[in-house]
Amino acid sequence: MIEGLAALLAQRGETKLVKKLLSPEGDQVRRGYYEPFTAPAAPAQEEIRLVLDVEEDKAAALDSALFVRQMTEAGHVELDSAKRQFFNADLVAREVAHKGVPAEVAALRSADATLHGVWEMQFNECSAEGALAALHGRVWREVRGEHDKLPKVLRLEVTHSWGLVHRLVDNRRAGWVTHWRQIASGHADD
Repeated sequence: MIEGLAALLAQRGETKLVKKLLSPEGDQVRRGYYEPFTAPAAPAQEEIRLVLDVEEDKAAALDSALFVRQMTEAGHVELDSAKRQFFNADLVAREVAHKGVPAEVAALRSADATLHGVWEMQFNECSAEGALAALHGRVWREVRGEHDKLPKVLRLEVTHSWGLVHRLVDNRRAGWVTHWRQIASGHADD
């Protein structure tokens, strides 16, 4: 492109202008006015947030967590995936808090509020129906449905979203049994 412009200007006898445009001093002017605009780079693929495994010692330490106590009280026996979900969501929450980026902090609050609303709606419905044993499954299905609507800036996988619900339970804002508040108030933090 610049060579074509230089040839055209040279034909017109404007070699001084060509020399100035091709000089280091004319670099910015040449680029700004005469070189073709390049298409903006394609947006980078969203970086995938990894889902990590929980090391055995950390998984064992989670045995005393409130969310595990609530699940045990609700009759759940297998808890490995719940621990993994909590662990990964807790990493996200700690990262957001550590970085302190206002948009991410607000996004996490928004996700927490949405998921708390999902839990509350399901808790109230299950309580009214006398079907509290189905609460966990109903919440999980609903969270899966809400997952794509959660703030994209957090880059959450479904595992993280489920883990955020466990964090609500662990933070004494939700539970899996009718008397969840009693359990929460009597639970000692380790």
